[in-house]
Amino acid sequence: MVSDRSLVPSRQVGVQGSHTETTAPPSGGGQEQMSVPIRLKVEAPPFLHGDRLREDGSLQGAGGSPAEQQGDLRQSSFPALCCEAMVGDHYALSGDSPALLTQRSPKSTLSCKMVLQAVGKVLRKSKAKPNGKKAPPEERKQYLEPEYTKVRVVDLDLKELVVLPREIDLNEWLASNTTTFFNLINLQYSTISEFCTGDTCQAMTAYNTIYYWYDERGKKTKCTAPQYVDFVMSLVQKLVTDEDIFPTKYGKEFPSAFDTVVKKICRYLFHVLAHIYWAHFKETVTLELQGHLNTLYTHFIVFVREFNLVDPKETSIMDDLSEVLCTPLPAAQNHVTER
Repeated sequence: MVSDRSLVPSRQVGVQGSHTETTAPPSGGGQEQMSVPIRLKVEAPPFLHGDRLREDGSLQGAGGSPAEQQGDLRQSSFPALCCEAMVGDHYALSGDSPALLTQRSPKSTLSCKMVLQAVGKVLRKSKAKPNGKKAPPEERKQYLEPEYTKVRVVDLDLKELVVLPREIDLNEWLASNTTTFFNLINLQYSTISEFCTGDTCQAMTAYNTIYYWYDERGKKTKCTAPQYVDFVMSLVQKLVTDEDIFPTKYGKEFPSAFDTVVKKICRYLFHVLAHIYWAHFKETVTLELQGHLNTLYTHFIVFVREFNLVDPKETSIMDDLSEVLCTPLPAAQNHVTER
């Protein structure tokens, strides 16, 4: 005779939209142990503004009563994030021992809370740092077009010009070239200075970099491009005319930290060249001075590379141009402009 089989109360979890399964014991009256996967479908609340879930399911930090808070969650237009958790608990399924299921209900509630907390962490993290914004399109670099990069004013390998002669002292060679570059870059900038104003160049920029000025006390200042260039040229002028730093009289030695001063000057001069290319190359082409600018930039880059005067990370924003200009052109394509 087959005994009546009553449905064992299902394992009900206090989560809206949860999926439960009910399993009856097999016939024969014996008690069996079965592993029943319970599939939980959890609709996660939005967890706005870092709110936390209380023991009763309400949001800590939200206004109103717990019932009102839960009502707000149900009416929220935030897309519900549904996750499914497989709980592999072993239940004693029998018609005459429902107390065993009741004893395991706290564990069920704990598992559900762990799922909710994990979902909440994911939601808060994704809300704090949203991704998915498209990177801005890279701006067109006119100075990289072949019709401009092939224009030079000299037809020789500039690398041969920067090599230290055997009869010349290193510091003397650095001082002579640094002073020359200062005068040439200052002259090159003066050709477009009327286009570089506080309105057109509100910051000293080059590609995706903004240069800030640091005064003698180390105070960081954001200034317009013409102000920055004026600071650079005034500082370099002061240094190269100082007899204690750039001695010109016979028998007077250079300071021990002279190379540090030269590196500082070259770094600032590179900023000026980079800004001319990035912000004022169009005006330079209009004035038909791109050949002079290309030659000056190439000469400067091979010089600072020869003596390691500027950190490669500093000049990396112009590596594409440096690669093109520092590669000698074939004789048939080398367009030399004579002035």
